[in-house]
Amino acid sequence: MTMFYTRILFLFLVFISFLGISQNNIDVYSLPKVSLNHKVSSTYKVNFFATARQQLYDSSNLTFNQNQIEIGHFSTVKITPKFDLSFGLRYTNESWFEDRKANELRLTEQLNFKSIKSYVRFGHRLRLEQRIYEDNIAHRFRYRTAIDLPLVGQKLDVNETYLIGTSELLHTIENNSKPRLDIRLATQIGWLKSSSLRLQFGIEHRFSRINSETRHQSYFLSTLITSL
Repeated sequence: MTMFYTRILFLFLVFISFLGISQNNIDVYSLPKVSLNHKVSSTYKVNFFATARQQLYDSSNLTFNQNQIEIGHFSTVKITPKFDLSFGLRYTNESWFEDRKANELRLTEQLNFKSIKSYVRFGHRLRLEQRIYEDNIAHRFRYRTAIDLPLVGQKLDVNETYLIGTSELLHTIENNSKPRLDIRLATQIGWLKSSSLRLQFGIEHRFSRINSETRHQSYFLSTLITSL
């Protein structure tokens, strides 16, 4: 059964890669992230993170431009063994790198449901976001499904690897603009380096504004996750 899910996620990765290289109107980015988790109690945990986005390709030319930096925090309360409720605060700075861009303060409310069948974990995540700019507020609704599983055996042990696959639908509403629909597909491979350290690498492909003129964006993902 592990091999079956591995093949599915591998084909998912190939599909995402094909989507990227087959498009002419595509931008390619690098998105490294550092995430710090701390379990305060059996029902409450906090997360702090920082990301930086660099553009590597702009539809016709190779390039390297720093686009933004981002810092954020999530507080999560466990409602039941399967349900979590989270509240987040995020700040994104783009004006340091591009004069035309606006900085953003984002509030997030999140409901997360997870279940485990055999050794495969399934997740459903609903997010409501208020993206606050200097002269505007955008409201975004996000729904994501996810699957992850160990690549060796039925239990993830230290120094072993795992696979993650996700798909997400996003709907954005803001004043004086047409509602926007986006789709994001991603797959990652992770390593459990120790009980408190994980490394993840993968690819995400974004279909932006699919209800108007679709724009394609591919992201090389790299994440370091540590726990205290």
